[in-house]
Amino acid sequence: MVECGVWKGGAVGLSALAHLASAAPPRRHLHLFDSFNGLPEPDEELDGHKAVQLSNGRASGRLQSTNVLVAGIEDSKTLLESIIGYPKELIHYHRGWFQDTIPRDANTIGAIALLRMDGDWYESTAICIKYLYPKVAKNGIVVIDDYGHFEGCRRAIDEFLAKEACPIFLNHVDYACRYFIKPER
Repeated sequence: MVECGVWKGGAVGLSALAHLASAAPPRRHLHLFDSFNGLPEPDEELDGHKAVQLSNGRASGRLQSTNVLVAGIEDSKTLLESIIGYPKELIHYHRGWFQDTIPRDANTIGAIALLRMDGDWYESTAICIKYLYPKVAKNGIVVIDDYGHFEGCRRAIDEFLAKEACPIFLNHVDYACRYFIKPER
């Protein structure tokens, strides 16, 4: 299971709890990608008004923290390791900007059963889907947290899916979230 954009670990915590309840002993590795330093600056042209507003007007696209949605790595470690009790040896923290960590670490990850992307912006989402989607197993699940909320996220996913040979149907979770199941080919 891979999560891109962990924040305090709530979503991956639910995945960990579900896995603990369904498999004894747990065997799935959790790969958690996050800056653990908040969101980077969006790109105003790609990400739109809502992104600029959330980042308090900072929208140069630089990989520099906006100090928005900051949660340290210890928040996730406490939740996953101490409160939930997921085995530490199955948790892998990839700390840094997606543009640095994902291209570097994607090849260290095996087949992905669940890919959850919560990168908010165009560049963050595009890098996740480019490097990690090929690793998603057939019938694996891909969750896009901000598809309906941020223009950049939606654009990155739409551009990627438009290039896929097999049409992919996005399922609606709520106004922001979408998911799809990787087709068998």
